[in-house]
Amino acid sequence: MAIKLSKADMEAITTKDSGYINEKGAVLYKDGKYEDAIEYYRIAAAMGNRMAISNLGYCYMYRRSVEKNMSLAMAYFKIAADRGVVDANYKLGDIYEKGNGEIKKNKELSTYYYQRAAKIIFSDNLNPQDYPSLFFALARELMPKGKLYTDFSKAYYFLRIAEEGYSEQIINGANFYEESLNNVRELLANPIFRQFALNDDTDPEDYLPN
Repeated sequence: MAIKLSKADMEAITTKDSGYINEKGAVLYKDGKYEDAIEYYRIAAAMGNRMAISNLGYCYMYRRSVEKNMSLAMAYFKIAADRGVVDANYKLGDIYEKGNGEIKKNKELSTYYYQRAAKIIFSDNLNPQDYPSLFFALARELMPKGKLYTDFSKAYYFLRIAEEGYSEQIINGANFYEESLNNVRELLANPIFRQFALNDDTDPEDYLPN
């Protein structure tokens, strides 16, 4: 059954409030009403809402009322990533790290998108602890066998972000992060990190990807 836009929806469209339309789609998505959600995402995306564009990527990747189509998912993620959406950059990093169907693993591309996501988080003053897996991945790439130029100072900083983020997630009930937290703490136990310590003078700008 086709959705019928409410008077509030039409007013939001008239006033170019794409955020309202995207948020309504997000509520429907959360309630499992994917067919309706994707229509709101499409409208918001047509209005230029970058989060809605990213959300369409998730719909095509996870078959939410549409057939799985990684080509379309990647297209939407890349458009959103280019417009500065953290989650789109992060998701592209994950896809290239693990591979997905016709998308082959590519460690260099994965690290590239993780770096872009981190740069947006710091430059937009977002909370890095909300992305513990991202910073754990970047920390590993900064170690001697990683894809980035070895930098123990940055690696330590990112591991501490991951540790705090995972701890917070576990407190909030996400116990499936316990193994990841243990892995982070195992790396932090490396004697090389004893020389580093975070303090009130730590400036996130110093850790922006080059």
